[in-house]
Amino acid sequence: MSVSITTWDQSWLEDVVSVLNAASTLDQFQLAHVREAVFADIDFRPDLLLCARSSDETVAVAAAVLRHPPDTAGQAAPIGYLKLFAVTPGRQGQGVGSALLAAVEERLTRAGATALRVFGDAPFYLRPGVDFRLTRLVCLLQRRGYRWRGNAVNMDVNLATAHLDTAEDEARLDRIGIAVRRLEPGDAGTFRAYMASDWSWGWTIEACRSLDRVPISTHVALQEGRIVGFATHSASGPGQFGPMGVKPELRRHGVGAVLLKRCLADLRAQGYTSAEIQWVGPIGFYARHVGANLSRCFWQFEKPVTR
Repeated sequence: MSVSITTWDQSWLEDVVSVLNAASTLDQFQLAHVREAVFADIDFRPDLLLCARSSDETVAVAAAVLRHPPDTAGQAAPIGYLKLFAVTPGRQGQGVGSALLAAVEERLTRAGATALRVFGDAPFYLRPGVDFRLTRLVCLLQRRGYRWRGNAVNMDVNLATAHLDTAEDEARLDRIGIAVRRLEPGDAGTFRAYMASDWSWGWTIEACRSLDRVPISTHVALQEGRIVGFATHSASGPGQFGPMGVKPELRRHGVGAVLLKRCLADLRAQGYTSAEIQWVGPIGFYARHVGANLSRCFWQFEKPVTR
């Protein structure tokens, strides 16, 4: 049965998410989450949304972006990222995925990409990499010349059992001149400036997306009126925590733990029974303070572009 490769747009989104969820045994993506990750991406390009069609049916979907490495003022060569990719179960193993991936690669190469990566397209990523259990996808990527470049892990927090009360710790912090509260709309300019000066390009964009949530889903620590730490949830997806950062000299006071617990308490109040911490760095910190457990491992793949 013949397959044609074509572009898709926002009017196709329900169909695209349906294919994503039909193909996934590990994830179920929400329409609003995918819409924001694709169409609100600062590097969004409509020519990098591709799908495979057969007999008026969408059988495979893909989206990609072209990014310059952060904090390089546009001087470094761009990298192409596959943002989403799925083949409906009935058409897997028939060359459909390979044909679609080849089309995405060709467009990214023509656009100037010097390397191609799979997922992890921060700050608008859906997943930090390829779940190592997705055997068919891993095999496809290896056949097409992609090579492993690193791991990323997620952790889960059981919100029903986690101890999230921070009253005592907040009182202790207050006694040493550190106040903790939710970010307010009037703080937007100050928060953007703080993120841009103290943290990375990607974290700045990701955390500032929380300003669009109701209520704002970032909590901050202040010392003498200046922001010295922050923690965000629901910026990169529903029920997800991160990013979070605290000035190094204040970390020994437990500021990060308070900010973390306040965010998780928000999620519990919204009805979530668990929270997901994506792309974890300090595993021990989350395990110690909220009983988080390692839940998923992702492989990150890259393929050099040859011209």
